[in-house]
Amino acid sequence: MLDRTSQDQKARAAAIADRYIPATDREVAPTDNEPPIELSVSAESDAAAVKAYAEAAMASTPAIAAAKQQWPLLKKFVADNPVIQTAQEAQHAYGFIESTRKTLAAMDDERKAKVAPLNEATDIVNEPYRLARQAFEGTKQAKGLLPVAVDRWNVWEGAERARREAEAERVRQEAEAAARKAQELTDLANEALANAELGECTDAGGAIENAQAAVHDANALDRAATRAERATHIRVASQLGGKAGAPRKKRVIVIDDPCAAIKAIGLTEKITVAIRQSAEAFEEAYGELPAGTRATWERSV
Repeated sequence: MLDRTSQDQKARAAAIADRYIPATDREVAPTDNEPPIELSVSAESDAAAVKAYAEAAMASTPAIAAAKQQWPLLKKFVADNPVIQTAQEAQHAYGFIESTRKTLAAMDDERKAKVAPLNEATDIVNEPYRLARQAFEGTKQAKGLLPVAVDRWNVWEGAERARREAEAERVRQEAEAAARKAQELTDLANEALANAELGECTDAGGAIENAQAAVHDANALDRAATRAERATHIRVASQLGGKAGAPRKKRVIVIDDPCAAIKAIGLTEKITVAIRQSAEAFEEAYGELPAGTRATWERSV
């Protein structure tokens, strides 16, 4: 009921795949990111078919009905027997344990039978996408092409940012030096004006002209320094009409002293599980548990 593959659908899928993963002789276009509208009708009908299958599958659930009958019986037994004291009570309790486990197993078997076709269909859909995605993103064993491209962009961005920051610092130093020079010439111009008012023969006009020119230059360099500072934030225009490419800061917690961190946090459940899993992997690799861990046995019916 879920198999709707046909030659026409395969042809449409191939055309759409070419839009999303263009051939080597075609450049990427902004429309390549648009959704495949021609498949919307088929997707809706497939979704309706899946929903109809699920509803039909859940029309009869005898295992759930049995579980609903088992629940109040087990609840009453637990409430009536806070402690098991005799062999007869233990036998009675084990009967409930055994029957409840069989009820849960029956529910799981019933569920698996119902979802198996859906899981198989999901795998049929997911696997090609997983493989296609893996070619770009890579695996734990091998880095994909996209991470390689991202790493190379980040290396360029780091070098370019360092270059721009150095240039911004140089311009800022020039602006600060020009500001100091302008202040000195302004002070000289003010002094010349004061002396001229006292009757001293001095070139106050020339001093004022020099100070004004120095202030103009200092202001220009200050604006240039501000522009250079802004330019240290790397942005690359999108080739597909999207957002500009820019590095984003991501908070990363660095573990300098794991023992001190665990001492401060405490041995939480998640940390305990992680240590146990790592210890089992260590034992599998080296034939023994790592120092600080040991194996024990727990008894349970």
